[in-house]
Amino acid sequence: MALLWWIVLFAFVSAVAAWIVFGDSAENVVGLFFAGLLGMNVGRASESSLRYGMAATWVFAAIWFIAGLLDSAWRFI
Repeated sequence: MALLWWIVLFAFVSAVAAWIVFGDSAENVVGLFFAGLLGMNVGRASESSLRYGMAATWVFAAIWFIAGLLDSAWRFI
């Protein structure tokens, strides 16, 4: 994957993660199809669990992004 697309992809993931973690949007996301994409059981998901799960995913994505910047072999999807 090209470096430009790698940066664009991380910017998109970061925008969505920041929207959920820092904004008041977690209550809107719980119960939507997007919560299913995060791998959560929507029936029992709360706002705080969604925020913590997205924060953990964001940290993992940031580590993977940095690894992809340093070595192009990590840029796979």
